[in-house]
Amino acid sequence: MEAKQPDQAQAMVPVTAASDLEYDRFARLGTWLAATEGSSDPRGKDGMVAALRFALAAELGWPLRAASEIAVIHGRLHISSKMLRALAEREGYRVVRVEETATSCTAAVLDRAGEEVGRATFTLEDAKRAGLVKDKSAWQTYPARMLWARAAGWAINDAIPHVALGLAMTEEAEDYIEGEARELPDEPEAKDEQREPEQVPA
Repeated sequence: MEAKQPDQAQAMVPVTAASDLEYDRFARLGTWLAATEGSSDPRGKDGMVAALRFALAAELGWPLRAASEIAVIHGRLHISSKMLRALAEREGYRVVRVEETATSCTAAVLDRAGEEVGRATFTLEDAKRAGLVKDKSAWQTYPARMLWARAAGWAINDAIPHVALGLAMTEEAEDYIEGEARELPDEPEAKDEQREPEQVPA
């Protein structure tokens, strides 16, 4: 029996039609999100940036509400420390606190077998030298949360960099806007200066 041929209308439908519809949806949602966030130009650049946040959430396989954990800072995509840890867990890793004091936190990355594949430590002294501990900042009010976010981010980037490939952590980028603190190097063993945000990580 001769195979049935698709009609002309079906043949003309591009294979990317579904994706195009999704991007149209992101664009509309981006306009709404930008407006609710107080943008004066929700249909312009701010709307496009918000749409990109929705697109990244979808690409990463998260529900669209995860766009709230994504930011675009100086043209680069950033995700929250909470989302970074969630990405690591989805890849089969666990990020845990192994040592914690009032002035330092050490985070370790464990594989599926429970074996440690890397760790990193961040201290309050690191934050002070970097000029992050400011009056009424989160480093003063919630130092334990800030130390945990930075230590966990370093551990993931050093031990399993493929998880965060192409992404930066929002908590590390917020201070770039102020231009006051300097960035610490990628290696957690080094003791140079770095920036940190005012927000409290989850």
